[in-house]
Amino acid sequence: MTFLPLTQIFLQHGEVPLSINVRYATAVIPGLFYGAILWWQQHPTWFQRPLRQFWIGCLCLSLFFTFTSNPHRSWSFLLPDSFDPLIYISPIRQGKHAQAIRSLLAQIPNDASVSASRYILTHVSGRRVVLPFGRYPRFDYINEVGSVAWVDYAIADLWFPQQYQSAFKDAEQEVRQYQRQLDRLLRRRQYGLIDFQDGVALLQRGMKSEEGAIARLEDFERMKHEAVD
Repeated sequence: MTFLPLTQIFLQHGEVPLSINVRYATAVIPGLFYGAILWWQQHPTWFQRPLRQFWIGCLCLSLFFTFTSNPHRSWSFLLPDSFDPLIYISPIRQGKHAQAIRSLLAQIPNDASVSASRYILTHVSGRRVVLPFGRYPRFDYINEVGSVAWVDYAIADLWFPQQYQSAFKDAEQEVRQYQRQLDRLLRRRQYGLIDFQDGVALLQRGMKSEEGAIARLEDFERMKHEAVD
């Protein structure tokens, strides 16, 4: 049951495929659990008290390391994401930021194509055309009739990775990628910044940037530089 999923993982390069916190490993877990159940069923005499105690200890250790490693920031509402430097975003602050994202998403028509940053992608994944903002350097795509089209909207969360960039290199890279993409789009005037709330930018193709949104973006960037200094 686990041969093909394991083969797929081992054929990948780098350290990420072997991490138990990555979604690719979930294909292996059900087979391992079911295999363990079948093995104990066929070897009942092996499952004596010492082995049961060892098994319980392993389960407790796995739960402990799962909690302390905070995979996918699942426990971030209780634990800091980093202790040195200390990084902790309270549930109230996260809820306020989520409300800003929902407010911007409400301005995007349901049938519009979107380019979204990492943690907003899941909120727009039901659309026909979705492109990742930052990691994908282009905003054009081939539509159903074979011609080149551009996404109608782009939304990028600059605030969230900025909170983690002092401790995590991937967050620092995301901040640079998002800022570079945003500056390029505004400089070329392909997209206009129509709204900016709590570090989240909403752009629309072919529109002129709103002065208020530009002012809020400049204030956000100025506060970011002051915090770094």
